[in-house]
Amino acid sequence: MAKKNIILVVVDCLRADFCFPDAPPFIEHLKNNGESYTQFISVATSTAPCFASLLTGLYPESHGIIGHPKGTKDITPDKYSLRKQVITLPMILKDEKYNTYAEVCEPLFEAFGLTRGFDCYNLRTQDISIFKPVFFDKLKELLNNLKVPYFFMLHLFELHQIIDYEKFEKQCEKLEELLTDIDLKDTIIIITSDHGEGIEGKMGEEAKHGKHVLNYLVNVPLIIASNGIEKETFTKQYSQVDFLPILLEKLEFEKKFPYKLHGSASPRKFTYVQAVGSSIDKKNWLSGIRTQEYTYVIEKETEMPLGIFINKPNEKNSIEPLHDRLMNFIQEAESLNLDIESEWTKEDKKRVIERLKVLGYIK
Repeated sequence: MAKKNIILVVVDCLRADFCFPDAPPFIEHLKNNGESYTQFISVATSTAPCFASLLTGLYPESHGIIGHPKGTKDITPDKYSLRKQVITLPMILKDEKYNTYAEVCEPLFEAFGLTRGFDCYNLRTQDISIFKPVFFDKLKELLNNLKVPYFFMLHLFELHQIIDYEKFEKQCEKLEELLTDIDLKDTIIIITSDHGEGIEGKMGEEAKHGKHVLNYLVNVPLIIASNGIEKETFTKQYSQVDFLPILLEKLEFEKKFPYKLHGSASPRKFTYVQAVGSSIDKKNWLSGIRTQEYTYVIEKETEMPLGIFINKPNEKNSIEPLHDRLMNFIQEAESLNLDIESEWTKEDKKRVIERLKVLGYIK
């Protein structure tokens, strides 16, 4: 069976409530031809850590892009960049004979290491928009000439920090025009976001992404559409680390990792979220553990509890002790062993030793 092409569109700052329960026509079309995840939760409220978790199935402490530094000079192979042992989605797809392309916007600098596995990784400046004919025509030409099967990741920046529904509607119109010739028989189209954003003029300073883990900053959409994927809406929580296992399951690819992924294709009661933006000092970074009803937040460096934030008003819940559970998340993420382990079993080693004895190399 021919492999399906994959188009992953990541709309920077897109909130879940811009897609659910209602969305612009193009998004509704995709929702009617696939799966919708209404409680898809960002691992952080900054761009690079979220992209890395989408592509690796790991939390930031494990994949290495733990936050956003204030400048690219701080991104080094040992700090703020993808750890060398980490396997990425485009690497997996390359092994499956896919052609891999990325069209992304700053701040996804090459120094982060997210180029790994891409045949072509084009980074543009923030002023180059899908609304500009020159760039739009370039995207259209690129899509028409991609070698199949392909994985194409498109990062859109138009909503960033100036988020409003009318702009999203116009963005969707351009996406519909761009993808109008794409046949869902041959292609999987995925719409998601890195993190959310506060609405200008309606929220305080903490509402901006990177500074907090409030509900509208971490609850982003995930829509996966293609022929053969039944229309279904999932209302339970999933994390961005679950995206890789979900997609591999859809593709029916069995991939063995030399380490344990944090993600799975199953819903979860608890998700791990962080605020690690360049706009706040590292000593003020936040970590939180989230259920669909509430989020428990601490100051990451000091482990000082900062409070419990309600995600669903008027919900009555008993708030169970969450501090230890949150610390377990952090410990799991920080202690993942990425050393490539030998696939030899004890039985394999025993047979080799016995063979060496027979040959006289050892006694």
